[in-house]
Amino acid sequence: YANADIALAPDLLDAAARLRRLPAFLALGRRLDVPNGGGAPRLHGEWGLDWFLFPRDMRWEMPPFAVGRPGWDNWLVWRARDLGLAVVDATDVITAAHVEHGYGHVPEASGDAWEGPEADRNRELMGGKERRYSILDATHVMDADGIRRALSPPHLRRRTSRALESVPVLSRFARALRFGPRRRQ
Repeated sequence: YANADIALAPDLLDAAARLRRLPAFLALGRRLDVPNGGGAPRLHGEWGLDWFLFPRDMRWEMPPFAVGRPGWDNWLVWRARDLGLAVVDATDVITAAHVEHGYGHVPEASGDAWEGPEADRNRELMGGKERRYSILDATHVMDADGIRRALSPPHLRRRTSRALESVPVLSRFARALRFGPRRRQ
């Protein structure tokens, strides 16, 4: 799957062949944002996911999201993790480009609500912020050398943060340490 405004390079085919060795997976990656008026492309942030690669027979049991609007992509990463799939960050081996554009095509978009009512509905369908996963929730990374566990500092910080959020006692303890009164020295 790729959003209509994403161009994928031929390196996708080699990566897809390598991914077939996994029993079940969801591959994803960050895109390169290409400025409309020229300039250097830059890597998009961890939350916007615009393309996915997965076996054809996957049954996601997806709520009726407005695909292409915010939230459905983050839910899909959560769902893959929930199903126990390998979630593979293939940013380093699959080139995806996106030419920057406006959002005049979004119905009823304005001001802070530039994403429109479809995005609001998607957030409801997601089932809460605990199902809002990013590329840092990947279990594996793929590079020229192969596929390995995602153990980079950002991946580990994300796992720690998720673990603290999921255990109420730890969550309260972490908040107390972060935001509690500071000791005098």
